[in-house]
Parts: sequence; structure tokens; C-alpha cells
Amino acid sequence: MDALLKQDKYAKIISLLETAWRETDDQTARMATIAGLLFRYFDDFFWSGFYLLRDKDLTVGPYLGAPAAIVLQRNLGVCWSAVNRNETIVVPNVHEFEGHVRVEGRSNSEISVPLRGTSGQVTGVLHVDHGDFDAFDSIDIESLERIVSMLSV
Repeated sequence: MDALLKQDKYAKIISLLETAWRETDDQTARMATIAGLLFRYFDDFFWSGFYLLRDKDLTVGPYLGAPAAIVLQRNLGVCWSAVNRNETIVVPNVHEFEGHVRVEGRSNSEISVPLRGTSGQVTGVLHVDHGDFDAFDSIDIESLERIVSMLSV
């Protein structure tokens, strides 16, 4: 995708989120809105949503896409890597990622962005699956991190 088009799509999503946040401070509604907007504006994002830390497990939260694993096996996969490293993880080729958890067969690249609570602790991740290899770049990283940071406001 063209970089300018991608930036414009993220700018539109961020603008819509800023408007939506005036309606509610409910975090579940906000996460569902993020997942929905990402899914709508990026045709190649075939799964977008959240996994939330619940009793030391990553449990599926609001998302759009194919049915998801309800609870992710501990310390495996892209989502757990983002949680354990406390940083955004971009995987250009999931087939080369040690410990990749295959839930949706179409996934070739993924990104997971840590979600943080008000005191900075990781409380979950925003996760996106893409059918193309090497689909995520610095625009995605910066934009998705900004979107996730809006949940703490």
C-alpha cells in the first residue's frame, strides 16, 4: 500500500476515535471500536483485535475476523512476545517465527502492540494479522502505538 494512503487511513481512524471517545470511556467499547475501524479501513487486515491479560493468561477480547483462540498458550507466539518484551513486535514472516501460534492459516505477517494500564504495566495487546509477507512498517508501528495509547487517556 502506498505510504501516503496508509498514513491517511490511520489519520482518519484516529480522528474517528477521538470523536468516539467523547461518547464513552468504557474500555471494552473503545477496544471494539478500534478493532472495527482497523478491520474496515484496511482490507488486508483479516484479523484485528485484542488479547487481554486475565489471571496471567492472554484471553481474547474484542476483535473482528475468524474465530480466535480463546486463551493463548503461555509464553508462545507473537502476542506473548509483545507482553514479555513490553514492546511492539513485528513479524515479517510468521512461518519463520519460533513459537508461532497458528490460529488462522492465511496469516503471513503479524504485529502485536502492548496495551498498558495507567501505571504503565502491560495489560494486553492489540494484534493484527495480514495475508502478505512483510506487511507492517514504521507507519503501522507508530500509528498502532498511538491508537493503543489512546486507550489509556
